[in-house]
Amino acid sequence: MTPTTIAGAPVRFDGLGGRLLGGLLQLPFVRYHRVQLGFVETPVEYEAFLRDVVGPRLDALPGRLGIFGVGAHTDLVLKVLPDLAARLHCFTDNNAVHWHRERHGVAVLPPEEAARACEVFFLSTAVYQRVLEADLRRVAFQGPIVAMDDVVPPAWFLGRAA
Repeated sequence: MTPTTIAGAPVRFDGLGGRLLGGLLQLPFVRYHRVQLGFVETPVEYEAFLRDVVGPRLDALPGRLGIFGVGAHTDLVLKVLPDLAARLHCFTDNNAVHWHRERHGVAVLPPEEAARACEVFFLSTAVYQRVLEADLRRVAFQGPIVAMDDVVPPAWFLGRAA
């Protein structure tokens, strides 16, 4: 599998630990997670984070929006942030099986094509954000890239402690 980082240290999601993590992420009560930040959220908390933190960050960036990722997380994002659909120009994914198909009525393009067509990207994942960002930069995308956990307001953690 693809390497990523947790707390700045490289991690591979293979071997026993990777398979265990992969299995845990399939459980409904663990599905909503922030692996990089080391905590698990309830679905309600995660949806509130999307609505209160991620949505406004995306709204603040003008231009044609692309979403990297066409899985269940993207379905959730579009459910929680329905206004995002009107701004969505295309999807992209590293899995060629999805290319040149439609998802939510929008084209799924190969990363190279999507990078030329969009001005802003949202990485619809909480696990491989840095890898996907590097993939976009490798195909010469120069615009802003919004990842799930780039900025988490301190108040978000303080609210969880209350």
